[in-house]
Amino acid sequence: MVFISALKIETWNVALVGDRWGIAICLALVLALFIRCYLTPLFWSALASRFLKRNENARAIDAFDRALRLSPRDARLWLGRGATFRRLGRLDDALASLKKAWELAPDQLSISQELVRIYRGLGRFDDALATLDRQVDLGCAPTAVMLTRCVLEIDARRFSDAEKSCDRLIATNAEALASQGYALR
Repeated sequence: MVFISALKIETWNVALVGDRWGIAICLALVLALFIRCYLTPLFWSALASRFLKRNENARAIDAFDRALRLSPRDARLWLGRGATFRRLGRLDDALASLKKAWELAPDQLSISQELVRIYRGLGRFDDALATLDRQVDLGCAPTAVMLTRCVLEIDARRFSDAEKSCDRLIATNAEALASQGYALR
């Protein structure tokens, strides 16, 4: 859109001037705008999002990598890259990206939630539970954290811990659960 607008403005000027210098200036302006947009992390991040919507995960990784070369301290880019690796089933690569994102923005709930998913997928339940414990401090609803804790403890085959966590969940939310029609023991 920016390119087309600039081209129209400069083409109009060139039409009035009608010389080779006007055309050269117009082309130089269009090229400068293209290079400026092409070399921004926002361009590559938007391109990665577009690839993700079309389920082109490998191309999205390439776009995230290009954006990260330009802006290596952007936690959102690392998060997007990690989530995309998770979609591809490359959990070790996802974990490396998410750890970098967590290092850059330790107060971001979305990074923490993605880390819990990765740790769970890798069977690293202690790491998942440790990360989960920080989520309440980050503003996650305690009920969601308790429910996730129950699921993680069941996955880790820690049934007595899971039972205690589920009992705490029920006790904490008994009124809300009963109002939604759940039968409590």
